[in-house]
Amino acid sequence: MLKNKRVQVSISITIMAALIAICIVILRLLLIECFHMSEIAATTVMTIGQVVAGSIGAIMIIIQLSRESDAQESQASIQEAQFILQYNQAFIQDSNMTYVEQLLETSMKNHYESEIITDENRQYFINYLVYLEGIAPLVLNNILRLEHIDDLMAYRFFLAVNNREVQEKELMYFPDFYKGCFKLYAVWKNYRDSHGYEILQEKQSLDLWLQYENYIDSAYKIRKANVDDLRDIAEILYGTDPYIYPSAFGDANTARKRFPMIMRIDGSAFNFSNINAAVDAKGRIIGAICYYDGTVSRDIDYSTVFDSNSETLQHVCKHYFNHLAEYVDSPDTVYIVAISVSEAYRGKKIGTMLLKSVLLEHSKEKIKLDVLCDNEKAINLYDKYGFQKIGRNKGYAYISEKRPDCFTMVRQPTERWIRKKFSEEETNAVI
Repeated sequence: MLKNKRVQVSISITIMAALIAICIVILRLLLIECFHMSEIAATTVMTIGQVVAGSIGAIMIIIQLSRESDAQESQASIQEAQFILQYNQAFIQDSNMTYVEQLLETSMKNHYESEIITDENRQYFINYLVYLEGIAPLVLNNILRLEHIDDLMAYRFFLAVNNREVQEKELMYFPDFYKGCFKLYAVWKNYRDSHGYEILQEKQSLDLWLQYENYIDSAYKIRKANVDDLRDIAEILYGTDPYIYPSAFGDANTARKRFPMIMRIDGSAFNFSNINAAVDAKGRIIGAICYYDGTVSRDIDYSTVFDSNSETLQHVCKHYFNHLAEYVDSPDTVYIVAISVSEAYRGKKIGTMLLKSVLLEHSKEKIKLDVLCDNEKAINLYDKYGFQKIGRNKGYAYISEKRPDCFTMVRQPTERWIRKKFSEEETNAVI
């Protein structure tokens, strides 16, 4: 259809150009023969006329194309509405679909206290998820628009994918078979968040799963840092805390030069082996998280490493860097020193991805951190992923009177939100 329209437009342009050319020739002869106008004057008038005529012709073609485009869009909207109606009717006329929906509602109202997926009805739940899976390519390819299906289908979608039992027995257990659901979840949740709409069962939000980003089209990746990353990571971590790193290094350029010195030392609280980096599609470092465990050395005097006479740097080393190892109170404890994202990339869930990378690596260990009391955004993030406040203390500042209030937060070991391993019997069953 689109090809035919292009042909029609091409023919219209050709005919219009021919008519304009004929009119120009006739008009030129009239100007010279009847009005005795000179050849130069006649040519000038004809040039102006040609430009005007061409412009009018172009406007007429644009108007025609606009009309056709409006008609196409109107027809597409009608077809979209018809499809949504048929899709909804297919759902409500399928007794197995409505049966699963009723079980999901019961589970939600009972706070997941009773099991709803059994060997007898498991296939019904799979069919329900496949129904949702079928919507994904339509939305992701802009055939269906979320603003048109949200009122009708959002409840069914989030009722299922944010159900704990569905997540644990299907979505997180066989994620490779439900990639459409994961990708659809990413765009649909963003849509509802941006419009201030409620997310059903948000405390069970599917994106809490620690491997979630592996199954959506994320433009960002998390990987282990290497020595070539250290200068960029140093600059990013410099912006983590308004008290510590500015006092230590003065400015970001100095941090790029000096900070990597302690990142290369084995046993250092900042050793690069304990740094995860966030990178964009071009491989550029855009964020980092630094953490350490009970293997951190208690014998490093950081002031001797820097070999600097800077009074403020010496102060930071003596009153902060040299005491970091004390924050790990047992061999099975991990302490998060810093997490930071480049300013241009904030608000894109990269900090969440960095945090999840550490939670995934150390799910069997206690994880501890300190956060400024007025950093509500960070506190809410940590709370969302199971951290609890266990105390309040004074953080570091070069001027003691300006020491900020901080919360100490701890997350206990948990296997929640981690993909379970297949048993041999289950693996054979899938194969």
